Amino acid sequence: AKVSRERVQRWTKRIGNQRVAQIKEHARGFNAAKRKAFVADGVATNWSVHRQHFSRYTPILDFTHAVYYVYAAALAGQSLGNGWRKYCQWAQWLWEDANDQLIAAVKARSEELGPPPDGDETSSAAVVARTLGYLGNQRPRMKYDEYRKLGLSPAILSQPSSRSTAV
Repeated sequence: AKVSRERVQRWTKRIGNQRVAQIKEHARGFNAAKRKAFVADGVATNWSVHRQHFSRYTPILDFTHAVYYVYAAALAGQSLGNGWRKYCQWAQWLWEDANDQLIAAVKARSEELGPPPDGDETSSAAVVARTLGYLGNQRPRMKYDEYRKLGLSPAILSQPSSRSTAV
């Protein structure tokens, strides 16, 4: 069977990208580490990079992004006092890996508010619905208590930028 030139180019590019990632990984001394983590925000592209080049690393949603979504949902449509109490509880659940409780609470709040109108991205209902989707999609990467027990420093659980980081 004849292989197309395009297929060979795609394969070469993919192998080349993998090799570049391996060289960079080796140069940084990552291979010597006992535990490896890939910390990123929720952008799908980051998790594609993880799957393609760093699949042996523990995938972690950076805590700053997760807690931001929790904060936004907790305060959406609430008085500051009520929203702040809700946020403190929800953030604690996030930190402790009580994700079932967290997602259930956000889901209950979403049901209370009802669905956002079509095209609405800023209402309380839209903010809470977006947070519910985000937490559901990122849940496998939100095991912060487990990560700490593995010896991964809380400092690496929170990356200040919206890019991915292998540590």
